Amino acid sequence: MSMTTFSLEFIRHNLNVDQLHFVPAKKGHVFKLGKPVGLFVVNSRHAFKEVESLFKKMNFELGDV
Repeated sequence: MSMTTFSLEFIRHNLNVDQLHFVPAKKGHVFKLGKPVGLFVVNSRHAFKEVESLFKKMNFELGDV
């Protein structure tokens, strides 16, 4: 696995965990925005959709996180 792929999966997983567990419970966010991960800087929670579209372009099968 390349560092780019790992970084994208790290971002995808952490944003998903925030959305599923912390946002509905109003406990804040674990994954802080403006966080650099590898070559990427996550400035928006909408990054989840961008990461998934990049994975689809690379022909990765995405499971539930």
